[in-house]
Amino acid sequence: MAPLFLLASSLVSSAWAQESGDGGGVDENRSGFWISPRVSLSQTLTNNSPVGSPYARSEQVTEISPGVRAYMNLPRIKGSVDYSLAGRFYTQHTYANGLQHTLDGNATVEALDDHGFIDLRGLVDQLSISPFDPHSTGSTQNGNKSQTSLFRFSPYYRGVAGSAEYELRYAMQSVSTDTASRSDFTSNGWNFHVVDRNPGQLMGWSFDASQQKYDYSLGRDTASSAFKVGLIFPFTSQLTGSLLVGTESNDQLTLAKQSYRTTELNLEWRPSDRTRMSVGLEKRFFGNGHDIELEHRTARTVWRYTDSKGVVSNALEDALPVLGSYYDLVDSLFSSLEPDPIKRAQLVESELLRLGLPSRAELYQRYLTSSATLERNQQLSVLLQGTRGVLTFVLFRNNSRRVDTLFNPGSDSFDVSSSIQQRGWSVLYAHRLTPLTSFNASINGIKIASTNAALGNSLKTLTFGVTTQLGLRTSGSVQLLHEVFSGTMNPYKVTSITGVITHRF
Repeated sequence: MAPLFLLASSLVSSAWAQESGDGGGVDENRSGFWISPRVSLSQTLTNNSPVGSPYARSEQVTEISPGVRAYMNLPRIKGSVDYSLAGRFYTQHTYANGLQHTLDGNATVEALDDHGFIDLRGLVDQLSISPFDPHSTGSTQNGNKSQTSLFRFSPYYRGVAGSAEYELRYAMQSVSTDTASRSDFTSNGWNFHVVDRNPGQLMGWSFDASQQKYDYSLGRDTASSAFKVGLIFPFTSQLTGSLLVGTESNDQLTLAKQSYRTTELNLEWRPSDRTRMSVGLEKRFFGNGHDIELEHRTARTVWRYTDSKGVVSNALEDALPVLGSYYDLVDSLFSSLEPDPIKRAQLVESELLRLGLPSRAELYQRYLTSSATLERNQQLSVLLQGTRGVLTFVLFRNNSRRVDTLFNPGSDSFDVSSSIQQRGWSVLYAHRLTPLTSFNASINGIKIASTNAALGNSLKTLTFGVTTQLGLRTSGSVQLLHEVFSGTMNPYKVTSITGVITHRF
């Protein structure tokens, strides 16, 4: 945990020092830096805890959670950090009392003027150990969750040689989890990228070379290297295409390294500031992969579709956008209204608070694995903003299987199922009843299927909530939750009510 705490504290303290060099504190009206400390007190009453346990019974859970959120758009630091520490206290199951960390932060630090940079990424979250066991979204005790942390450190040097731009990057990533039944993960490697997009030429060119090493504590260590060259075709100012060919060598499918030819075709179209489309198709060692993104915004709507297929090294590699999916959708809606990232963050934060919307939301079930997986993720999301309310729709699908079929460590869910499929949907509506009070309701469904006929489950969740301002910096909310988990592994029903008071300093 030390690097993660260091990430949060160093970024906030460095930005604080840059923003308030006279020692007089932070001016929230300045656009370079914004910090928002908070503390929350909540009480949950539930009729079923721990969920899925034969010894489940009614429970009362008290939680105290201090936290801080900071946004930085300073000359040498740009990024955001959100950290909270929750202390949970159970009336009946006192053995479950403990602390839970949550961190979501990223930043880019300019170490050398215009050339040397450092990317930092920190993430701490509760991930499911198995997709087949109960995976409640509520705040009560769940033995299928494990606190997992990611830290990424990536320095790079960027420069220009003639009309070509180049970048040399090193990346080190570490993932650790509290459960002993899943792998910890580390990776490190380098990448060299050169691109020439001279506007006076009919076409540009690019070159990439990379080398990576992957280490799983319960799995097989692997390594890979690749290089590719490409041509860039600027058809118009709005439409650009590229074609790349090369080779890659790895030992993910075989015990000894094998070489494979690669081909990649990309197309990007930006007809306006509100509409963008990118399509990437590739042929690699695992077969055909792709990466498709479509987004269109109007004054009151955001329409987004993503479809990707590729190799994922760990469960947090394909994590949610920084600060969560609802935050990301509202941020896209406000991007044309406020270009300054700090002022826009304040607008988004204020809108989420008024409507009682969670900034962080897990759309599909992320679960821990002990080796690389081949995944296809599809997601369609729509946000519609009315005069006093917001309506969101989300459809998603995820298919995954283990890449390394030569090694069977007996340490993740692919030992009992060769592939795992998830399908789900979510509908949420939030409405401002008065300038101070809002109502929200959501209904979600997720179904997990398996090649093993004995496994599989479904989870349906219904929530109702009311949020109101109790004071200038104090808000209160009450949320009712009902869940039904169906499947062969410990089915359950749970109903809970949670009251929360939050004060922002």
